[in-house]
Amino acid sequence: MTSSRRSAQRFLHRRKLVHPAAVTMGTGIAFALVLASALPAAALDDSQRNADETTIPAPAAAPAAAEKLAGAAETFAVHVNAEIITQAELDIEGLIIQGVDFPAGSEATISIPGVVSETATVDADGWVFATLTARLDAGSYVARISAGGITQETAFEVTAGGYEPWLYLEGEDGIAQWDIKHSGMLTTGDGFPTDATLDVLIDGVAEHQVTSDEAGYTEFTISGEFSVGEYDLTLAAADVEASASRTFVVDDDADWYSGWDQPTISASAFVVTESELAATALVIDGEGFPDYATVELTVDDGAPTAVRADVLGDVEAEVSGPLSVGEHTVTLTHPVGTASVTFSVVPDEQGAFPAPGIYEGTSRQTHASSNEMNDPEVRPFSLEVNDSGAITLVTGEYWWACVTAGYHGSGFDDFSTDPIPTTPVTVGLPFEIDWEGIAMTFKLHGTINADGSASGRIWANLGVCGSSILDWTVQGDAAPQPVDPDPTEPDPTEPKPTEPAPTEPKPTEPKPTEPDPTEPKPTEPKPTAPAADYPAPAEDQLTDATLGEITTVTTAQAGQTITVHFAGDRAGQSAGMWLLSTPSPLGVKTVSAEGTVQITLPKNVTGTHRIAAVAADGTVIGWQQITITAAEDEPGLAATGGEVSSALISIAGLTVIAGALLMLRRRTA
Repeated sequence: MTSSRRSAQRFLHRRKLVHPAAVTMGTGIAFALVLASALPAAALDDSQRNADETTIPAPAAAPAAAEKLAGAAETFAVHVNAEIITQAELDIEGLIIQGVDFPAGSEATISIPGVVSETATVDADGWVFATLTARLDAGSYVARISAGGITQETAFEVTAGGYEPWLYLEGEDGIAQWDIKHSGMLTTGDGFPTDATLDVLIDGVAEHQVTSDEAGYTEFTISGEFSVGEYDLTLAAADVEASASRTFVVDDDADWYSGWDQPTISASAFVVTESELAATALVIDGEGFPDYATVELTVDDGAPTAVRADVLGDVEAEVSGPLSVGEHTVTLTHPVGTASVTFSVVPDEQGAFPAPGIYEGTSRQTHASSNEMNDPEVRPFSLEVNDSGAITLVTGEYWWACVTAGYHGSGFDDFSTDPIPTTPVTVGLPFEIDWEGIAMTFKLHGTINADGSASGRIWANLGVCGSSILDWTVQGDAAPQPVDPDPTEPDPTEPKPTEPAPTEPKPTEPKPTEPDPTEPKPTEPKPTAPAADYPAPAEDQLTDATLGEITTVTTAQAGQTITVHFAGDRAGQSAGMWLLSTPSPLGVKTVSAEGTVQITLPKNVTGTHRIAAVAADGTVIGWQQITITAAEDEPGLAATGGEVSSALISIAGLTVIAGALLMLRRRTA
């Protein structure tokens, strides 16, 4: 049944031209009753007259101006379903205009003159109708039908209003400042004029305009920077009386997200070459954000990019090249917390070779089955580098544990069991090597320095059972190669390892097999006193002129080793490094060919500080602010300020029973 036919039935019922029961019986019966009702009362037999207690009245008399066909006895009449109709009823439901006794088969034009019209064919019984919708000002109008040379009309009145619009606000019960700025507040309205322009007013001030659809529905988002407080939102039609209002509250971010755990971040790699980053984007994963939250991602000091968390509060984004060679920091920011991870871009070509030989030292296992160990174990660890500057062998024992629903086990294994692929590395540049073993996958990350020291981290991943994670530090048994050797003619025999250059002594000469497990680089312990000719700078020496002349990560952990970059050409120059405001010496360092030095932050210092570099005469070379977090707050799985979560290793369907891992014990001697 068409909408026009349904509208006609409603109209006939309201005008009492059809018995109410007839409407439910079918189109043909309803129309038959209409035709019968048009006959003079005398023409009805008794059965028709007594079909129901309700008398079927004759149609209303035609207007006095009605014209008649020559020789015809019929009258021509126009009826409307409501002589008084509201603006809303006319706009949404429409006015039903019916004509009777018009010439059968003629084309009729049914209209509200000057406003809207529709054509229809008069049926065999002389009946025609249409439903017309319009948005009119309050006032008097006529409904007109013209067919077969006959024109008839009837008057009706439109009264103002009649709309009953409403609003729904997604953040009606409160929304954080961050969320209304970055995600916006979804707003829906219904019952408004159709296809209308609607003004959006906040506290009485028109801010936007939106449009309703053919059903009077609209949906839009309100966003922007709002102060904490209560606001009145009104949606009002521009040309008729139709408006709806609601109140919403904007809350302070700190109050709205109080008590939220610190989010974490990880990257798919610690180190990538320029060509690798150009070919494949680095994947950044964040966890611990609110569901569907908008999170800002920044790379170094670049402009933030908005990324959306999923239903679990997880974020996934990509960082693509090109990026300059060096260290880069990716930060995810939201009111619940900020998480940062650092990765390095290195040249495609191998640079200066590390000295060939065996690099011996220790490892310190901090995690088993991806859970932090209560009592980390220190064991021997070594790397072997060949004459071409490639790592060929990794040796060291690690303990693994697996506690799942279907398996409980643990044991010791050695990295040499699953040989590392021969991989060239460059002195002073970080490296990352991934390989697969019989049952495990492995990742070795670290840096071999020009003085023969090296440090980093290694993972042994057992799938759903998690990872064993070890921090390692070693010292080479041979002297380093020159900073700029001829890569085709390495000379591993010069100088002799027992006669190092007097300008590069080993500060403490640690025993390579028994380093202090808390020191990431046993060959570069924190200096106990600065050189006399590299004095700590005074506060007033740290000016805007030198701010940014050195750069490093903005967030790091206590005890972490970080890379500091120098602006300009300072390769080979020395610089005294300091942590301020209470001066803490970080040593006198020689700037590498890449314009960098490495420093190790104190382990007992947290908060916001400044790193400064000075020349021998005390002149400030550059400085930068840094935030240092407590190492114990970050167990090593989540990387904030340079550490990266073990989530970068693919672990699908982790079902480890964490409680059982609390019983991890050191192996007895």
